[in-house]
Amino acid sequence: MNYKNLHLIFWFTFFSTFCFGSELVIEVTTDKYPNETSWKVFDTNKNLIHQNGTLLKNITYRDTLEVPADACYFWRIYDVYGNGMSNGTPPGDYKVYLDGALVASCENPNFGDSISVYGLGTGCVSSDVSLESLDFSSQQAFNPFDVTFSVLNFGSGNIESLLIGYDLGGWEQEPVLLEGLSIEFGEQVQLSFPEKLQFTTSGEVIFSLRVEKVNGTVDLNLNNNSLTKTILVADGYWQKPMHEEFTANWCGPCALANPKLKATLDQFPGQYSLIKYQYLNDSYFHVDGGRMATFYGVAGVPSMYINGNYFYPGDYTPEEFLTHKGQVTPVSLILNPMAIGDSVFVNVNIAATENFTSKAYLRLAVVENITTGNVGTNGEEEFENVFMKFLSNWGGDEIGQLTSGQSVTLTFKTKMSDTFVEEMNDLSVVGYLFYKNAYEVLQSEMVAVPYTPAAPVISFSIANGSVDIDTVLNLTIESDKPLIHSNGTEITDIQPVISFKENNGEGIDVAFTGSISNTKKTITITPVSNLKPNTEYFIQLSGVKSDEGIEVSDATLSFTTKNTVGITNIAQNNLQIFPNPANNLLTLNSLCSTEATILDAAGKTVMAKALEVGFNSWEISNLKAGVYFIKVTVENQSTFYKIIKY
Repeated sequence: MNYKNLHLIFWFTFFSTFCFGSELVIEVTTDKYPNETSWKVFDTNKNLIHQNGTLLKNITYRDTLEVPADACYFWRIYDVYGNGMSNGTPPGDYKVYLDGALVASCENPNFGDSISVYGLGTGCVSSDVSLESLDFSSQQAFNPFDVTFSVLNFGSGNIESLLIGYDLGGWEQEPVLLEGLSIEFGEQVQLSFPEKLQFTTSGEVIFSLRVEKVNGTVDLNLNNNSLTKTILVADGYWQKPMHEEFTANWCGPCALANPKLKATLDQFPGQYSLIKYQYLNDSYFHVDGGRMATFYGVAGVPSMYINGNYFYPGDYTPEEFLTHKGQVTPVSLILNPMAIGDSVFVNVNIAATENFTSKAYLRLAVVENITTGNVGTNGEEEFENVFMKFLSNWGGDEIGQLTSGQSVTLTFKTKMSDTFVEEMNDLSVVGYLFYKNAYEVLQSEMVAVPYTPAAPVISFSIANGSVDIDTVLNLTIESDKPLIHSNGTEITDIQPVISFKENNGEGIDVAFTGSISNTKKTITITPVSNLKPNTEYFIQLSGVKSDEGIEVSDATLSFTTKNTVGITNIAQNNLQIFPNPANNLLTLNSLCSTEATILDAAGKTVMAKALEVGFNSWEISNLKAGVYFIKVTVENQSTFYKIIKY
């Protein structure tokens, strides 16, 4: 039974002992359900010291045990139904006393299927690690594998490092130091070697693992810190079963079958490959998924094919999985993927240990581990291993008829912008090798894709280095990703992130207004006054990063305005406009009779007016709030004045 190494209240006490031992008192008050609660007392080597039977409902039991005074124990209480003693009001309770001192009591009655109290007795030591299990398979092949194991901290101190020794076939190997740990008293954790282990010869190997040091010192209890496992190494590579399911968001039976399939596969992490093709009329249907359905002759969903053979996914059990696992194949398939920005790159290595009997082909696909954007009508709230696209041809790329000892390395890359991908950091690649003639799947592999965000792509509405730019400027800066401040806060004011200067980055500041769009991808910049003619300007965007955390660098623009000397001065000396900004009424003081027009930001004329010498009033209340330009023509020469309507 799996159990949680939880512990509620612990006191380490020095206590007086009886002549023949210590007195351990267990007091348990059960909840309203009978025959579901029991408890046991063990020593640190897992030897059973005491146990009781299952208890009846709503009764307080008090058991007094005599135990050796100089030993170390732990007490564990069990619940058959996995909800502790939480049924009823009040719920159940327990208390543990050692030589009259309360050492533990129940703080949370809903403790699951079990809870333990450690450190009972004066024989408990500060450094004591129990090696609980060797968690890797006893069947291995030439595939690299993780050496995983579980340890329990029986000592009173926190564990920060472990020195692990191990033997292979009686030959002692270099010890492995695991640092940076934080294993609390009573906590059980699974650990693994930093590097995978790989066998190169077949046969039976005795693997022994032991805890040699805890926090740099020798384990004070050597009776529980070593385990041995016999490993059978096959002559070749274990075949990873290839699963291909056809499902859909509108399919009621799929909603029943998929959880059963998941429950089975979840018991075998890292031991299977899986592609789920969303079928016709699913919002994530892909034409290549349709081609695969035709290839397999799919007539309805859900349908699943294991190594090319049909099996109904709703009937898939762990026992059935094991019939497909453990087959030895003469070929290895190694996938090394990475994603940068919206691109996926995969290096593929294929190596044969025997001669192939036919030409082999490779299908290589990208799947998204979890999607929610294609939720439909069948009640499923998310979908797993959803097919996005093939990196190979849908029918497979020819590898050839390899010979023993021959290897092939291939490289694939693809853009994901033409897929339904939701999160680039949630992808896996799935590949499998097969014979076409007398269809047979040789090997498969599924690997998560490490993701590195790409730097934001910044573009300006004016090309860098442009000349003859109008002195009336309305500039936009576009990013392909949402932008935030470098410190991670939202951008609401663009002034701190934009530098706008004359001549160069050290020149005179140019006053401007601007805004950033709700998407945080578009920045608009408008100078407060017309720019000077025949002048170079410099704009830089800095102090920002993408919402994925990648800093923007080298986002600069330089341009030179038109040579319009004389035209601006003629017009500017003949007209004054106030107030600006304005709401309802503009006043224009003109030194001559002329024609004036109001243009919107797109250059479209929205109003026109003949100006007389002197003060002229212009009603603008009908204009929408925003930036406009007044065009004035004097002696066939025009200039523009920016106004703001609020």
